[in-house]
Amino acid sequence: MKQGSAMTDGPFKNLQLANRWKRYTEAVQNHLVARDTVRAMACNAIVRDVLFGSNRALLNAVDTHVSQAQQDFDAIASVEGIFSRYSKSPFADSLQRELVFRLDSQAPAAAYDEAITAAISGHISEVGNRIVEECIRSYESDQMNRSQLTRTITQSKATLRSIDLEELCRAVRSGNTNAFKLAASKKDGLDEGPPL
Repeated sequence: MKQGSAMTDGPFKNLQLANRWKRYTEAVQNHLVARDTVRAMACNAIVRDVLFGSNRALLNAVDTHVSQAQQDFDAIASVEGIFSRYSKSPFADSLQRELVFRLDSQAPAAAYDEAITAAISGHISEVGNRIVEECIRSYESDQMNRSQLTRTITQSKATLRSIDLEELCRAVRSGNTNAFKLAASKKDGLDEGPPL
């Protein structure tokens, strides 16, 4: 019965995701929305996730610290001291782990470059997993049919894999929450129905 069930309010309405991720999930399975626009929507959502709360101030503080010319005697303790002054968040915890792991063997600036890339990569993976889980939950509660489930998961995975990680990291490090906003707002076809 699930395969042919009709959805009047749309299968994405009840997903337990932030609104920006609901819009992305809706767009990702809609063939009328350009793939570049969908990718920009994902990047916009990621940047806004990562720079939420005190994360922007934390990133500025870490960036300033690691770019200083003089080296610390105990780089790990200095970095952990910075993180302790800011609110905890899943992203901040991930970044701290990645950075501390690298500080043993690398200069602070190089360690930070790699750590932020790894932390953002991890965030992308987590988001991808949450989208899959929510789509499966929606399918199991008859809010999404099998073809929507398959298309959404397949297209979302492909979109998240296609993100230019270097460009995304630059936007996060610069604190630019609007880096992908214009491209993400080009939602042509998002509210249109299937072609006749």
